[in-house]
Amino acid sequence: MDISGRNLIRPGKKALCMVNGSFSDRMYKTLVNCGIEEILTKK
Repeated sequence: MDISGRNLIRPGKKALCMVNGSFSDRMYKTLVNCGIEEILTKK
């Protein structure tokens, strides 16, 4: 899950931030619930 998580977040998080901040924040919370907060923090 760590590897697939990075592939989804790396381009996805940045794109969502530029497209819609509220949706990005919502997606971030969803990812945190899945336990991917560490990857988001590092990248």
